[in-house]
Amino acid sequence: MSTRIEGAAARKLRLTRAACVAAVLAPMLIAYVRLVAGGWTPQGDEGLLAAKVHDVFTAHPPTMGMRSTTGVNDPSLAAHQPGPMQFYLMAPFNVLVGQNPAGILLGTLAIVAASALACLWVAHRIGGTPLLVIVTGTIVCTQALLGIDGIVRPLNPYPAAFPVLLMLLSAWGLLARRRIPAWLYVVAASFVAQANLANVVLVAAISLVLLVIGAVRLRSGIESSRFRGSVIGGAVATGVLVLVWLPSLVELWQHDPNNLEQLASYATSGGGAHIGKLDISGAVLSGLMPIPGVYAFARAVAMPSPTTASLALGAVFALAVVAVLVREVLPVVADLRAKRPARLSLVGCGCALWVFAAAAFFFSTWNIRDGFVPTYWFVALLAIVAFGWSVLLLAAWPHLLALLHRVGWLRADDLPAALAAALVAASVLVGSIGLGSYKWDDSDHARDVGAMVVGYLRGHVPAGTPVRVDGAGFLPFASLTQSMAYQLPAAGFPTYALTAWPKPEDTDFRQRDRAPKSAVRIVLIDTVDGKSAGKPPPGGIRLGQVKFHGAPDTVTTVWVA
Repeated sequence: MSTRIEGAAARKLRLTRAACVAAVLAPMLIAYVRLVAGGWTPQGDEGLLAAKVHDVFTAHPPTMGMRSTTGVNDPSLAAHQPGPMQFYLMAPFNVLVGQNPAGILLGTLAIVAASALACLWVAHRIGGTPLLVIVTGTIVCTQALLGIDGIVRPLNPYPAAFPVLLMLLSAWGLLARRRIPAWLYVVAASFVAQANLANVVLVAAISLVLLVIGAVRLRSGIESSRFRGSVIGGAVATGVLVLVWLPSLVELWQHDPNNLEQLASYATSGGGAHIGKLDISGAVLSGLMPIPGVYAFARAVAMPSPTTASLALGAVFALAVVAVLVREVLPVVADLRAKRPARLSLVGCGCALWVFAAAAFFFSTWNIRDGFVPTYWFVALLAIVAFGWSVLLLAAWPHLLALLHRVGWLRADDLPAALAAALVAASVLVGSIGLGSYKWDDSDHARDVGAMVVGYLRGHVPAGTPVRVDGAGFLPFASLTQSMAYQLPAAGFPTYALTAWPKPEDTDFRQRDRAPKSAVRIVLIDTVDGKSAGKPPPGGIRLGQVKFHGAPDTVTTVWVA
């Protein structure tokens, strides 16, 4: 009888785990299929990102991250994001499907899916099946908040959402002395830091805490029983750290000034007006409750203005975590006063880490310069919120079991499986109707212009012919030339489409003024309300016009010279 019961429990556990995996993957897979079916094409910043992904397996592998906005007010401070790790992780998947937009999205999907599944594995190692189910729920909710524009979107801040959560969960496990490999934290934290400058303070702060606490434990003999494992784990983590930062280390000797020097110049410049601390602090506090009807910033273009309700609810959430932390700390203080062995509980470690992470992110926003504040700078905040809810719900889990026992609705052993099944249904609904509609006019426009240009080149010049792309007007400047920098090389034509950056960068070889004289010249010209932004090239051939559906009075004329 006992063997039969144990077998049934094991089957239930396997089904629960499988349901959690399915719930996490369903929305992102549905988003991927919808974007590919909708003809998504990289343009603007994503076009430049896709070009860097293409370059990984060429003679010009990327050594810098994406261009940043540090030089908007002062070009001498122009820098890039800290590293190109994302491009190297995406590149094999791009090659796998033949260097096309579906491959770029597949690379993003691989990063997002792998980090989300790693979150489930770490959660189970930390808190067993209850935390596994809880983290599954927070990941599904995060995908619902991001919507179809954010789940598998390759723009560098978005794929870092679940790596941030993985970083926090791994740090939690390490602090709570669970068997979490240190290299996993290193990979997640490195990806997060390289993805966006806005994340650097958060990563540095948590990494410093782990290093200090780890050093204290080794010095005091707390880890003496696992010293050999700790040394080996530390050596592996160090090797992984060097590997994932290797391109950025190479770049230190590649350019003068290098990107690290430019980032240091920006960090110490102090130039430019900053957003008011109360204004940005209110946005962060409101962002702790990022739900529709309160402060749904994730799908907005710029951070919305906080309301009284959003500030109040954000404060309630923060105070709830602090209250649980105080409850967990008091017994530790009592033990220390009585000179008894003291150790902070699992929930206490999680609450302490959340408070520290939230404070680090909070204070890092005080350095944001005045101007447009896009929501993608705050994607990490969604992961911080998901982590906070995971800790709070784990703290509430015993009380929920006690409540179910009193009312007799469900056996305690059946709760994880029931919740996992409900999350599968919820995730399918999120993927089907909760992600919002796909409508990217810029992407559609870039796809149509690219199809026209590639079609002409394949029909009139041999593969490998160099191409120079010039433009006049807003769309060629902000969207189309970057898209051509990806689409044309992917079609087999070396392309020179980028304008000069204020400082040396790893895509200098793509600058249009470096095109050979034999290059075919493509010229893209906007016409708005009948007024052309530029003159056609002398003797040029007009390939056609593409109407921009985002503004019916705007068309782009494609010329070849």
